[in-house]
Amino acid sequence: MALKKKKNTFDKVMNELHCKSLPFSPPIYPPAQAWGKVNNESVIRKAWQKTIKQDGHIDLYVHIPFCANVCNFCGLYSKQLKKSSEIDEYLTVLDKEARVLGSMLSPGKIDGLRIGGGTPSLLSPKQIKRLFNIIFKAFSFKSDRFSSAPSHGVVFEAHPRFLTPEKLKVLKEEGTHWIAMGVQSLDDKVLAKTNRAQTAADVHLAYLNIRKAGIPFIANDLMYGLEGQTAESFCRDIDTLIKLKADRIVMYEFCPTGLTPFSKKGGSLMARQRKSIAIMAKKGFDALKARGYKVKDEFHEYWGVVGGIGDRIYTYTYDEYDNNECWHSVLSLGAGAMSVANQNMRYQNFLSVPAYTSKLKKGILPVCAGIELTDKTNMLNHIILNFINSSRVLFKQFEIEFGVSLDEKFSDKMKILISRGMIRRKKTGYFIVEKDRYRVVIEVSRVFFESKVVEKLKTVFKIGKNQKSSSVISLKNSNHRKILAQMIIAKNSGCDSVKLENIPARGLDIRILKAADKLKLCVRK
Repeated sequence: MALKKKKNTFDKVMNELHCKSLPFSPPIYPPAQAWGKVNNESVIRKAWQKTIKQDGHIDLYVHIPFCANVCNFCGLYSKQLKKSSEIDEYLTVLDKEARVLGSMLSPGKIDGLRIGGGTPSLLSPKQIKRLFNIIFKAFSFKSDRFSSAPSHGVVFEAHPRFLTPEKLKVLKEEGTHWIAMGVQSLDDKVLAKTNRAQTAADVHLAYLNIRKAGIPFIANDLMYGLEGQTAESFCRDIDTLIKLKADRIVMYEFCPTGLTPFSKKGGSLMARQRKSIAIMAKKGFDALKARGYKVKDEFHEYWGVVGGIGDRIYTYTYDEYDNNECWHSVLSLGAGAMSVANQNMRYQNFLSVPAYTSKLKKGILPVCAGIELTDKTNMLNHIILNFINSSRVLFKQFEIEFGVSLDEKFSDKMKILISRGMIRRKKTGYFIVEKDRYRVVIEVSRVFFESKVVEKLKTVFKIGKNQKSSSVISLKNSNHRKILAQMIIAKNSGCDSVKLENIPARGLDIRILKAADKLKLCVRK
């Protein structure tokens, strides 16, 4: 009984972590919600100086949080742009942050640059030029690789509707190698349901303009599992991108965390929908393989062309290696941006533009939380990240990185995962055999999360010893089947009760009460 209670508590913690995490964010350990406050700037400075001496790759990420409108699938921090002057004001404070961080990094040099968001392509040509000027004044780049190697070059994220020939001309002049375009879907009906101001025609025109501008490489974000999407429409999207000669296709499963407008409006995915999404993904992956694309990792939604361009295009992930086993750090600027200084420190800026701006106007770095890393947390992070993203942890890679044997440190925990049917030990390392990714995330986390981290998360999420977790279900404009699906999700997430809101004037459907009784859920109004 005690073991079951402990398991339920951990499941509640993981459910809250899922609901309050950014979609598509890497499962870094410890999670950002378990970090503490960073007391002074000198801690960050020391971490970056140590990172420079370790001679790894350092990439620069610059976050532009503004969007024309917020898409239903997006849980990233974004701010709806009301007037162009907001961007000018943001660039002014971004300049302040760049100058401070540039001095911290001296004499270190940057390998590659990614400008993301939000929607960076909302910037005018003049604002884009100003942004690059801010970056190039504050930071030094490894120019020999920066100008010639696309895997270490400039990546600019773009919404196809806001890519004009004038903007592309400036981007080309500033040395942009890649346009990372948010396609998501090429089905206009699906796009309309996502509240995305885009059509398939916008994508085709953007391709034409990018090629005319002479920017050599195009990467595309493509989502599967969106509302109204089918396996057939998804495969048509892939066929279209292949015909357009996409250099890379980055595929993401729609992940409705609690931060997405989809979830905030009461949306949820039923078990049968998750199954159809998995089928959709497999069909899409098979189509890409058949046309010469290859998957980088089994569980990692990232695809590249066989024999082309290079395996390491900077994708704003954390703690990744390149082909030479060299560590990869990310120095980030902007509201909500997260940085990782090798194995020394992680920290994150304030999410909101007003809070970010306020700190910089006072001459203070806008860091809201961070953590100094230890050997143990780095090892745990390595294991969790590789199991979840790459479906394996390799003996050689672990020993090169940490100077100790993987089995010497963690054989007892590996045996637990083997006994649960999650992994298998092979000659080169431990490999995931469980196909359900959601179970992989939960069980790997359950085995490797330290108790102090779990306790910190319980405190942050207000999960007490005697507190019962509850879920809120809105009955407004919902049919019985959708309500039942939400109740099942609530139960599977460890909830003991559900609170019903927006009850119709005619009262509760008796089927809802019967379903709650069968699921052993307490119903509160």
